[in-house]
Amino acid sequence: MGVSVLLCFFVFLRERKLIYFLGFLSILFVIVLTNKYTIQRLAIEKGEPRIVIWKCAKAIVDEKEFNYFTGTFSSEKVDKKLIDCYNSKEVLSGPYWWIGKNNYEYNTHNQYLWFFVSYGLIGLTLFLGIFGVQFWNFIKNKKGYSFFFILIFSFQSLFENLLSRQLGIYLFLWFCYFFIIRNENSIQNE
Repeated sequence: MGVSVLLCFFVFLRERKLIYFLGFLSILFVIVLTNKYTIQRLAIEKGEPRIVIWKCAKAIVDEKEFNYFTGTFSSEKVDKKLIDCYNSKEVLSGPYWWIGKNNYEYNTHNQYLWFFVSYGLIGLTLFLGIFGVQFWNFIKNKKGYSFFFILIFSFQSLFENLLSRQLGIYLFLWFCYFFIIRNENSIQNE
């Protein structure tokens, strides 16, 4: 959701549609102020559980059988190992006990870390290649939208696994299309 908001902000800003941007910002502001969960997350009232989650992912990398080139080569294995870590005595006795308490929805909360743990340097390199294509599009065609795509999705990937959710995949693909294919079609039509 945050990625969509930031990209819309840049699109409205670039198109100089200030009235649309102000309307969009007003709606977003009302939604945030009326949602108790959103306010709690923004204020980090209960701490930041990503620290524990990242430690569990690091534990997978530290395992003797971990292969740096191919990782575990299975996102299912990574999910199982993360769940085991979340339900470990150390995590359950700490301030983030609620992470593991029969909750199976927490991934690595870092897209780079997920690709590395799941598919090693090969998978991480292929994922980074997407940003390379966008960067090439930015340099070659002087398209600012490609730069916005890189900036926003690379930052968002530090804190979320966008590509582990159906909505994240749709947004990612839609914006890839919007910024690369659409730009190439508009160049050919000129």
